[in-house]
Amino acid sequence: MVCSSYPHPEAEDVRLEYMLAATYHNDMVKTRFTIAGFFIAAMGILLKNSTEGKVETSAIAINFLALVVSICVWTLEFRCRSLYWNLAHRCMDIERNYWRIDGKSWYEGLFSRLYKTKPYQAYSDAFGLKKPDNDSFQISWLNLKVEKGPAAYFTHSRAFDTLYGIFAIYWGLRLLTSLMPQAS
Repeated sequence: MVCSSYPHPEAEDVRLEYMLAATYHNDMVKTRFTIAGFFIAAMGILLKNSTEGKVETSAIAINFLALVVSICVWTLEFRCRSLYWNLAHRCMDIERNYWRIDGKSWYEGLFSRLYKTKPYQAYSDAFGLKKPDNDSFQISWLNLKVEKGPAAYFTHSRAFDTLYGIFAIYWGLRLLTSLMPQAS
């Protein structure tokens, strides 16, 4: 806590901490997309070089390097995800405990709306709170609107997990096949 008077911080200190946590949260989200962009570029370069490899040893090295890069970048994704979740929960804590956005207004704070974190069941029952529906989106070229239930499965985290997971599996299989003796 950015604080001048622990354990009862002044309102300005709480506002400053919320602003800093929200800014850092935003930076972590942007970092995820930047890492993904560099990852896709690196995979393109490695894929191009792996198909042009004339020496068997270089193909093994490229496949191994690409597998290691895939796993490392996926690990960075998990760490970014952990950090921005922690920041989001701290912002929700400030919304609830310092700004008193609770009770019937539980989902009115910015991070409470973004993350739709449910309150305890007893609390939810006491105030008759219903978790807001998931965001919906539209696939314009199909003129298809995806709402509520299915929309919850289309997330940035799932997309990144799919991207990194598929590349890790691909490079792992390429490495295995490059290590196998070739039939002449």
